[in-house]
Formats: sequence, C-alpha cells, structure tokens
Amino acid sequence: MAEPEEPQRQATNSFGEELRKEREIRGISVEEIAEATKIRKGFLEALERNEFSALPAPAFTRGFVRAYARYLGLNPEEMVDRYVFFERSARKGINEMPTPLISNDSAALQKLRESRERVRRNAIIIIVAFIILALAAAAIWYSMYRPKTNFVPKPPVAEVSAAPLTASGADTATSATPAASPFVSPSTRPSSTAPISLTIRATENTWVDLQADGRAVLTGEVSAGDEKSFQAQNEFKFATIGNAGGLTLELNGKALMPLGRRGDVVHDRIFDRTSVITLGPASGVR
Repeated sequence: MAEPEEPQRQATNSFGEELRKEREIRGISVEEIAEATKIRKGFLEALERNEFSALPAPAFTRGFVRAYARYLGLNPEEMVDRYVFFERSARKGINEMPTPLISNDSAALQKLRESRERVRRNAIIIIVAFIILALAAAAIWYSMYRPKTNFVPKPPVAEVSAAPLTASGADTATSATPAASPFVSPSTRPSSTAPISLTIRATENTWVDLQADGRAVLTGEVSAGDEKSFQAQNEFKFATIGNAGGLTLELNGKALMPLGRRGDVVHDRIFDRTSVITLGPASGVR
C-alpha cells in the first residue's frame, strides 16, 4: 500500500504549486485574493497545498478555482479543467501531469496588471454611485418627512402701524407725524432707576427675538403655554416676533394690546417707561 502514495503525491503537488507560483510571480498575497473573491483564506491555502479533502464539494471548489484564476489573469476554464484532472488523478493514483502553465512573459503580466486596474476602477465607480444614490435617497426622505412648524419665522409681510400709545393704552399727542423718530428722546424718560419688567405668555408657538437695554435676552421659539419674565433699566425691544397673535404681554403688571394678528410678523417694537413705540394694530385687532 505504500507504493501508490508516492504517485498520488506527485500528481497532486503540481496543481497547487502552479497556483502558488503564478500568484507569487504577480506579487499577490492570499489575503488579497480572499478579499477580492470573498473566498475564505483557508480554502485558498488548501488549494495551493492540494488538500482537496479540506475543500467543499467539487462543484463549489471549481467555482473557487475559476475565481482564483480570473483574478490572476489566467484562463478560468483551463484552470478548472486542470483542477478536475489533478483531483481525479489524486483519487485514482494516476501520475500524469499536463504541461505547466507557469510563465514569466512580461506582456502577459502587463495585461494582468491592466485587468486588475480595470477591476479596481470599476469597483470605485460602483462604490461612488452607491454613495450618491444613498445621499439622494436620504435627501428625498428628509424633504418628505422633516418636521413642520405651524408658522414661518421672519417672512416679508406687510405691517400695520398705529400712533404711539402710552403703557396704559392711551393715545399720545395727535400732532405726531409718520416722519417722527420711533424712539423716545432720552430727555423725556423718567429719571427713576427702578427696573421695568416685561412678562410674555405664549398661546401659540412663536418665534421671539427680544432685547433688554440693547442686550439679547431671548432668541428662539417660545412654545404654547410658556411664560417668561424679564427686567430692564430703560427699554425692551422686540427685534422680531414670528407670530404676533401668539403672545400676550404685560409691562410692569399692566396688560398691553396685542402686537398683531395670528401669523403676523412684526419688527422693532419698543417698550420703555412711558410709552409703547410703534405698537402696530391696537383697538382694531380682533
């Protein structure tokens, strides 16, 4: 029984050795082939060692050989035929080997390099295309399902102005003209240093940009039901209110007229110790 072992070893050594030499000539590692073909490294090493018993069924192994040869730039079908020959020879103990495929032909190696480069370029193109499609799908999803608010902050809408009113709601002198400055002269303000207070209550979600003595104290959305209080030495200025009908105001504990209707956007509303400057719609607001 010892005699048949030697022919079988000689017959089966050639196939795996040819694969290994072809791979080494091209400077390719087993790991690189495994990564490119998605074949387990252990199976590729078993092919190179002629350990056919460690490989799956012949139908699967032929697929491994075909992918291995294609990556090396060899003729896949010819290599599959050689595998079948050697595998059968190993089982039958036949010591016949076809002509080896090993070649150092530089033109063949150059062709292999070009083929591998094409494969890599195609892989990069596929990956980039996939990323672009994924980003486009994400953008479409966001545009369809992004959260929506019940008002649009700072749209360019027409505003209604009214004559200045005092903090208690009384009309100021009727001689005021539209060209008059919207700010009260500092000389007309009381000399009291006691701070003035402003309380805002939101009945609807409202965007508010509020300043106290020129310093920003509130910039952002006020949710329905929120109540906030602030103090200033001289004046409060609403730079912007995104939904004027969604706020109720108190100055030093006294209720003020609404600054506009629901959905109105108003700018530059100023409250000081003696008056409410450019208060917008007053008694006409419903």
